[in-house]
Amino acid sequence: PDAALALSLAKRARELALGLPGLLYLHFSERNWQRRRAPQPLAD
Repeated sequence: PDAALALSLAKRARELALGLPGLLYLHFSERNWQRRRAPQPLAD
């Protein structure tokens, strides 16, 4: 059981290491897109 748990955690860590940069890129690109799309306040 311990070896299976260690293998499962190793696979999960690999998935996280490979997927996290893509998720961060998506998050920041969406944030920038929403900022550009937001209506600008009127200057008086």
